[in-house]
Amino acid sequence: CGCGKPTWNKQWNETCSKSCPGPGIPGPAGAVAPGPAAAVPFLAPAAPGGAPPGGGQCGCGKPTWNGQWREYCLKTCHGPRRKAPGDHSSFICALDPTSSEYQQIAQQFQASWNKGKMGAGIAIPTIKDIWDVVDDNLRSRFMTRVGQIGNCAVYGHGTNPGNVQRRFHGTKMECKFAGSICVDATCSVCGIIQTGFQMKYAVKGKTPSALFFGRGLYSTSASSSAVRFAKVKAAVVGAVFVTLVACGKAEVLEGSDLTDTSLEDSDGPPSGFHSRVVNHPHDAQSYQNLQKQFGTPLLFCDDEVIVFDDADMLPKYLITFV
Repeated sequence: CGCGKPTWNKQWNETCSKSCPGPGIPGPAGAVAPGPAAAVPFLAPAAPGGAPPGGGQCGCGKPTWNGQWREYCLKTCHGPRRKAPGDHSSFICALDPTSSEYQQIAQQFQASWNKGKMGAGIAIPTIKDIWDVVDDNLRSRFMTRVGQIGNCAVYGHGTNPGNVQRRFHGTKMECKFAGSICVDATCSVCGIIQTGFQMKYAVKGKTPSALFFGRGLYSTSASSSAVRFAKVKAAVVGAVFVTLVACGKAEVLEGSDLTDTSLEDSDGPPSGFHSRVVNHPHDAQSYQNLQKQFGTPLLFCDDEVIVFDDADMLPKYLITFV
């Protein structure tokens, strides 16, 4: 803020509080300036392919000022901006809660909450927004990867090439995400939107280990499990990504069969496979050891999916909570 204090949402061009006259300070070259006129530099808004000439809707639900998508109803409205139906180009925007896309994701989140009836440990949070956050460069990298994997046996609702599954990944968030990337380098949500999931953060040697089933990128089919990594005590302070995961040929293990800790911090993928799936991971010895040390297990869920390359997992949507 112009008064010298941090801004209220850790973003440039804002003030520290509503009562502070500021002024807001623009960020350095290349930084994102939030607000109605802001665009995200690394997701330059391309012209929506096939978008209708009119009928654009602001994120507040009103028609946009010029009838076009990706606009606001008024300059003073903070939106968020929305894409036209069928526009899948690179651009952060909130999904329309009445759209089938939004409804499908919300339904998957709700249906997979504590689906194994093993105890989520927290109440299901209320969804605030669902954001389309996919980046064209990350999407292109992912599509190249699934092409390399090729067609293989598909599980459930997965698709080929690559046996692609839609899974959840919870993480911490340092800002009040509202469609713009924040300037806090420790904000995992904004970092993942920009650069995707990265193996370099799967660090070995932590005590206790967070890599129970190998050094990789983790996701789960259970929304309740993902949320446990986005909370502090009973408060959900982070967010949950809906990811596309290139599982390929998966090594499938049962937690109850993992009676030692030999997979902890191990490098993958396992020989002959592209990924590893652990069903009922809380039954594994690694989680049993954690329970003895800290009490309540960190995770009750149906499964964990582990992949071993940055290109194997694509952040597609971001779910934020009230």
